Amino acid sequence: MGNKKDNSGGPKQKSVRFSKVIEEAGQPQVALLWQDPRRDPSFQSALRQNRVMTVQLKHAGSASDFGVVGFKQSPHAEYLIFPKPLKAYEGDKIVGIKFDLIAASKSQGPALKKSPPVRASRAPKATRPLIPRREPRFRVEIQYTAEVEQPEEIEAPNAAAARKKALEQTANRTPDFGKARVERRAGKVTKVADG
Repeated sequence: MGNKKDNSGGPKQKSVRFSKVIEEAGQPQVALLWQDPRRDPSFQSALRQNRVMTVQLKHAGSASDFGVVGFKQSPHAEYLIFPKPLKAYEGDKIVGIKFDLIAASKSQGPALKKSPPVRASRAPKATRPLIPRREPRFRVEIQYTAEVEQPEEIEAPNAAAARKKALEQTANRTPDFGKARVERRAGKVTKVADG
C-alpha cells in the first residue's frame, strides 16, 4: 500500500488491516474505563508500553469504524489493549475492525459484594419525614375580673350608709360590661394528657 500523496501534497495516511495488527500484536481486550483513564494504573501502564488502540466507532457522517494507535478521547470511541506494543502502526489508520476478533474483557479489581436486601417496610432514616413531638396538654383556669364604674346618687346620713344603700339599690341591676376594664389572671393548672 505504501505512503501515497493526497490532493493537498502531504503524505496520505497508510491503511492497515485490523487482522494484520492482531497477527503481530496479539488478540486485544476492550478496556473498560470505569474511572478517569489518568487514574487507572493498568490503563496508564498499557499506554506507556504503546499497547492501546482507539477505535472510532461509526456514527452519523463517518464511513466506517477505524482504529489509531494511542489514546484519543471521544464519546464515539472504544479502547483496546493489546498484549504486544503497536509501535509499528503509529500514524496508520487501522481498517476492517472485526469485533469478533477481540477477546472478552476480564474484570479488573475486586468483585462487588452483594448488598443485603432492602426491606420495603422501613424507609431509610434520612428520608423518613420528621414527626413533630407532641407536647403534654394542660387545663388552665383563667380568672376574669371586670371593673365597671357607674355613679349612683344616694340620699343618706353619712358615707357608710350611702355605700350600703347604693349596693342594695343596684343588687338586681346588670351593669354594661361593654365599657368594662377586664383583668385576666391564670389560676389552677391541671395536666390532662402526656405528649
